[in-house]
Amino acid sequence: MPGWPLPPLLLLAMMVVVVYENLVSDRILVSITLAILAIGYAYYYGYIQPCREDRWTLPDPADEEP
Repeated sequence: MPGWPLPPLLLLAMMVVVVYENLVSDRILVSITLAILAIGYAYYYGYIQPCREDRWTLPDPADEEP
């Protein structure tokens, strides 16, 4: 990536500005977004990650004969 450390740092700075502006203008929408993220993390770490070996595996590839 050209200019490697600069693009991710600029993106993080822009995201901080966006979150700050959203907090200033309407805290309810930010609260709803954070609640949805928290529910998603709880669902992932409480249900999906413990069942990883059972549910989230790819089938074995078929053997092909030449």
